[in-house]
Amino acid sequence: MPPYAIQHLVEVVASQRAQASDARKSFNSATLLLVDEMHLSRVIGWMLDPAGTHGQGDRYLRSFLDLCGIAAPDDCRSAKVRREVPRYALGRLMGRIDIEVVHPTFLLLVENKPTARFGDQQLERYARTLPRDFGRQARVITLLGAGWDAAVIGAIEQAGTRALKLGTHVRDWVAECRSVTTDAKVAAFLHDLEESLDMRFAGKDAHAVQQIIDLLTATPETVAASIAIMDAREALAATINDRFVDAVQERARAAGLGAIRPVADEATLFSPQRNGMLRLDIGDPRFDFALSAEATFFRNVALGVCLRKERRAMASVYAEEVARLSTALNPGQGIVDGWWLWWDHLQALDVSGRRGISPTDFWAWAADDSADGLAAAFVSRALEAKGALFAAVDDPQS
Repeated sequence: MPPYAIQHLVEVVASQRAQASDARKSFNSATLLLVDEMHLSRVIGWMLDPAGTHGQGDRYLRSFLDLCGIAAPDDCRSAKVRREVPRYALGRLMGRIDIEVVHPTFLLLVENKPTARFGDQQLERYARTLPRDFGRQARVITLLGAGWDAAVIGAIEQAGTRALKLGTHVRDWVAECRSVTTDAKVAAFLHDLEESLDMRFAGKDAHAVQQIIDLLTATPETVAASIAIMDAREALAATINDRFVDAVQERARAAGLGAIRPVADEATLFSPQRNGMLRLDIGDPRFDFALSAEATFFRNVALGVCLRKERRAMASVYAEEVARLSTALNPGQGIVDGWWLWWDHLQALDVSGRRGISPTDFWAWAADDSADGLAAAFVSRALEAKGALFAAVDDPQS
């Protein structure tokens, strides 16, 4: 394959990623306003209400009914929409539904679950409140965020409840509503809502990701180029990891610190495995100063002082050390899951504020072996941590 084929594909995909990144940095009113489940339910209820201040009558509702598999009557304008409505069956309270839409010919109960899990038999209890004479014109609908697997969604639908994904089904419904909206301000808000749903809940189905996938699989040539890139990725990661480790070790020795000291079977920092680590000896057999990549290929990176071996009751055993580190290295994040004495996000090392926070920016920072590079910043903070750990030992008044 000609080298330009890979180069061209890289350039095109990078362009798509840059466009998506720019779009996400722009102001989005919906993301600002919809900070929890109740806010989102309020906006969806507003859209479903034919009397809503959006001024579009029953257009949005009719489209949603179609999405839910309910036949819309000729006129839906008499539908009444309420939120947080108690539902009863045989005189017993079955719970409070997030959104209730009542019409003489249909009944819609909408349970919004962007993040939370269901209560015990929650959907089944709501289903018991549906009038039997409505048949399929009475439905319980669940709106699901990201992270719900196919088995859970299948179980929800087997119970007679329709499951809609906020990041795909609802997002596309909002886009459809926006396309028929006659009020410019409402249309602008729905555009922001569509983008917000996509960013927060779409996961693998996000528009930007799908665009890139389409590019990678467009022709046999792009597929071949994509495979060549994937084959080269692990070799690239190993090379960058080795160079970064060497740069850290060289600077650590010059600063009077110890050696890199990995733990057996622990993944390397730029590894395709999760939880890659780079540990630096700072003179205490109990602790290391470390960089940790929670996700693969140097993503979700944190730094801090961690134990050589996890120990229970760490908060009480190492209380003095934790207090000294938190005071000296503030703003730290404190104790995390019995392993870290102190930790912070990688971007805390960027005192200049010039570095970005994307994986591409982090890799470029790691490849910079100058005094402004990540290796230099990491060793500098390791020295500060060592000073904080041994401050009380060296102080004759302690």
